[in-house]
Amino acid sequence: MAKISNVSAYPNINNVSGSDYLIITDSENNLMTKTVTLTQVQTLFGIDTYVAHVEITPTELQNIAPSPKTIIAAPGANKVIDLLSISIYGRYGTTTYDFSGDLEFDCNSTVYASLPAVTANSSQDFVVKAMVGGSSANPLALSPNQALGFTASGGNPTQGDGTFFVNAYYRILTVGTTF
Repeated sequence: MAKISNVSAYPNINNVSGSDYLIITDSENNLMTKTVTLTQVQTLFGIDTYVAHVEITPTELQNIAPSPKTIIAAPGANKVIDLLSISIYGRYGTTTYDFSGDLEFDCNSTVYASLPAVTANSSQDFVVKAMVGGSSANPLALSPNQALGFTASGGNPTQGDGTFFVNAYYRILTVGTTF
């Protein structure tokens, strides 16, 4: 049998998903060799978080108001997105943006977080962690089977050529008795 470190026998995987398998030894069943999915291991340790890494190109940013960029896809029936944190890296191009209003992370018309226009219109690179909203007077409504999108509240910019990179840290919750 080849050593696990032998990448010719066991090539590296580029896009790991929860449905990928691991080989384990079952201590409760005569040390039999079995498989489990990464999702099963994640569940065993109580890890139910995900990270979305999304690049938003200059072309997409120029048309962001009528065509929001999907950050997290709709999770399915009876499931809601619980956004834990969101960070944005803006890489300056050669021309600053001129957004007239804030950029918003929106789910079914509920603003989860905002990127101030003054930050988005910066003439240098920036890295910010947006505040995920809600308060006792105005809690966030979590809408089942709705995507989290990125849009501009004041319309499209007329100039700008930088690229934004978004990291969203979130959970998917099932509405019902297992909530």
